[in-house]
Amino acid sequence: MVIPGSSRLASDKPWAGHDLQLNRRRSRKGGFPPYLGGTCRRNMVLMEATSGVPQSGRDDEYFLGTDHGRLVDLGGLGVRFKIYSEQTGGSFAVVEHPIEPGVLVEPHIHQHEDELSYVVSGTIWARVGDTEIEAPAGTYVWKPRHVLHTFWNPGPEPALIVETISPGGFERLFEQIAALLQDPGPTTDEDVVALCTRYGLVLDQAWVPELQARFGPMRMV
Repeated sequence: MVIPGSSRLASDKPWAGHDLQLNRRRSRKGGFPPYLGGTCRRNMVLMEATSGVPQSGRDDEYFLGTDHGRLVDLGGLGVRFKIYSEQTGGSFAVVEHPIEPGVLVEPHIHQHEDELSYVVSGTIWARVGDTEIEAPAGTYVWKPRHVLHTFWNPGPEPALIVETISPGGFERLFEQIAALLQDPGPTTDEDVVALCTRYGLVLDQAWVPELQARFGPMRMV
């Protein structure tokens, strides 16, 4: 276009002149000018040093297949560990939850973590505070800390959700509960409550009778 009052043509790329100057400087020594190249190099080194993810570049660190990660069973609620908090500098962790039909996760409150669930397949129900929804595949469920919540699969089909937990570290509780359930010795409710308390998890069964009455008998995990 022609700028009114001027014969100068305005480029569609207002930065084109800067590109030309940069290219001229770059061509002198075959690279970016020292003041820019040094900044880029320093920033790249800083990113590598502080990103909190493995830097070796192996495919299995960045691209996680459907069977990637250890799978444990908590009695109808599975936990597949996809990303541990150690891989993210503690900022978050990711697990998958396969949920069998007829399973209710005991209502609870997180003191330290926020959770975001994504329903991959099947349909679950969820209650967060006073809000209850039916969540088919493609639904996100946001569960902030300090808010009582639960989810369940009344059936008839299994479901799968992906859970992002922030900050990370809480995923270790699932490992410890699985180990507790596999222990040949007796496991009491007090053992489970004590373990949950260490991770700031508060259990509350106030909603359970109503949910069981409306959706039928469900195994609580």
